[in-house]
Amino acid sequence: MRKRPGRIILIMLGLALVLVLVNARGWLRPVSGAAGRALNPVGGFLSGGGSGTGELISLIGSVKDLAARNARLEREVAGLRQRLAEDTELKVQNEVLRKQLQFSEAQPRELIPAQVIAYQPDNFRGFITIGRGRRDNVKAGMAVVLEGSLVGRVSEAAETTAKVWLLTDPDFKVSGLDQSSRATGTVRGQIGSGLVMDKIPQDQAVKPGDVIITSGLGGEVPKGLVIGQVESVNQKDNAVFQTAQLVSDIKFGRLELVFVVQQ
Repeated sequence: MRKRPGRIILIMLGLALVLVLVNARGWLRPVSGAAGRALNPVGGFLSGGGSGTGELISLIGSVKDLAARNARLEREVAGLRQRLAEDTELKVQNEVLRKQLQFSEAQPRELIPAQVIAYQPDNFRGFITIGRGRRDNVKAGMAVVLEGSLVGRVSEAAETTAKVWLLTDPDFKVSGLDQSSRATGTVRGQIGSGLVMDKIPQDQAVKPGDVIITSGLGGEVPKGLVIGQVESVNQKDNAVFQTAQLVSDIKFGRLELVFVVQQ
């Protein structure tokens, strides 16, 4: 059964009258105070909305400026780091060229500088590939040096690259000459144990510390290129020949720049 509208109005008027009386006695003050405190931040924000929004926009702008500045500084640091790396590489190459120039002045030869662009893909390091070829007058058979020391010999040349057979390869052989005693022998590579000079006649003196150079015999490699230094000598009374272990100053596993000797 629905209530009549007049009755509902009377009830609402009664509740209103009760609230007025309660408020007049002060019983609603704690409730109104709590509600006012709860709504105060909202009112404050609404009353100061213009200044608050402006500060927020300003803060966002500052963050964007800071991010842009950091990005610019990072680019500048990366550029300086790249320049430092390039300067370091130039110093290294200039030092190599300086030492090579000293060798060239002592023994005038036409040299072709060449960057090492690849190593043989195994542990033997028997070959390297250089970034010079027939277009640069590089031909098979030409000696390859670094600071006056023999690195190897060009085994084959393409148009823009060439393959260099390293002195340390066991199949590489070159005629050697002891600068002190003038003893001769054949120098070949040894896997993991440097170089060995064999076929040295027993009546020819070879001692540790002697410098071994290319003898020029056979015509494949020019005379006077440093091969290495005698480290030890193996001599047997009943043997026809003696042998000597040699050590080279060249770091064959770390070659970056070499020079091809033009014939």
